[in-house]
Amino acid sequence: MINKIKELFQHQGFKKYFANTSWLFAEKMLRMVVGLFVGIWVARYLGPEQFGRLNYAQAFIGLFSAVAMLGLNSVVVKELVNFPERENEILLNALFMKTLIAVILIIVIFLYYQLNKNYLNFLIMILSFSWVFQVFNVIDMYFQAKVMSKYVVIVNFVSLLISSFLKIFFILIKAPLLYFVILIVFDNFILALGYIYMFYKFKKQISFSCRYIRIKWIKELFTQSWPLMLSGMSFVIYNNIDKIMIQNLLNSYETGIYSAAIRLTNIWQFIPGIIMASLMPYLVEGHKIGNNEFYKRLRIIASILIYFALFLIIIYSLFSKLIFEISFGHKYLAASSIAIILIWANLFIFFNTVWNRWQLIEHNTKIIFYFSITVSILNIILNFILIKLFGVIGAAYALLISLIIGYIVFYVFLDKRVIKLFWEALLLKGVSYKR
Repeated sequence: MINKIKELFQHQGFKKYFANTSWLFAEKMLRMVVGLFVGIWVARYLGPEQFGRLNYAQAFIGLFSAVAMLGLNSVVVKELVNFPERENEILLNALFMKTLIAVILIIVIFLYYQLNKNYLNFLIMILSFSWVFQVFNVIDMYFQAKVMSKYVVIVNFVSLLISSFLKIFFILIKAPLLYFVILIVFDNFILALGYIYMFYKFKKQISFSCRYIRIKWIKELFTQSWPLMLSGMSFVIYNNIDKIMIQNLLNSYETGIYSAAIRLTNIWQFIPGIIMASLMPYLVEGHKIGNNEFYKRLRIIASILIYFALFLIIIYSLFSKLIFEISFGHKYLAASSIAIILIWANLFIFFNTVWNRWQLIEHNTKIIFYFSITVSILNIILNFILIKLFGVIGAAYALLISLIIGYIVFYVFLDKRVIKLFWEALLLKGVSYKR
């Protein structure tokens, strides 16, 4: 098996993107370590109830985040790789689309606050201004397509340092919850400035001319992105509805406990994200070579992600209680039993990132939406039932069960190629592509 694993990293073409992935991985590891420790300090300072309110506000905003992103991220990367001569058109039209939708969403949230004035909704309104600055994340897509993520990493690192310093400062001066909410918006502002600086440093010839913004390009981008946007909406509903339902069915304290469990299990989900983001050009090129090469590259990536997920499951199953006692403290100890259930979801989520890119490259994005909406609906129904029956741990069961049912329906009955890929990746076997 060791030899098989070595072969994964010696695969022809894989090394080309490894340096880029290493930069992303290093940044995310640093963000995970620094962000985790500072985030835990914030959670300890706020306590479960205030921490629950903060996470509820973020979850509420998260419900709209997929709409704000418009599903453009992967589409922009793919288009920039395939049509580098159209960089200006692709980037400017994507930026225009994201800016327009961000303004509309902020107005909607403001009107919602005017109709339902309370402290939680006020926090939500403040957080919504993050969308203004997140439109510049399209610059990140440019550097991904060019396999130059080093420069994005530098920006993210600077932003992380500033944000972490301010969080610690707020804790020391015993700042109220509102300060931490405003800091989230400020962090997005710093990121936007950094992206703009790096972009102009390495691409000075771009022209922000209105002649590049055309209905034709907007329609072309939106035609590809809308299924991903709807899929993303389903995904964020899936990821955030549990906190929202816990807040409404139980209370802020239980929301804080559950959020702590989510924090220590979801931190690892950056790994499939950065691997797939950095290796998207690697997969697109493999698809151009032929189906066998493309499928082989999918299997290489799937093997890495599956084995890392299994490693996490073992660690959390054995040491979850100790992990929470050391990190969040005794006030959050109830989160340890929730985390043991939630960590199993990573096995499905990690592998699903490979499947998503597979469908995107083959222009079959609608099935991603159908899968996501199915799982989201199941999660909402199961949350409503299981939270009432079992309390906060019912939300963890709802998340895992909805994933399992969704995978059985879509992988076993609708696309058996996916099951084949999963088992061959798990067994580290050589593969061939058969439709």
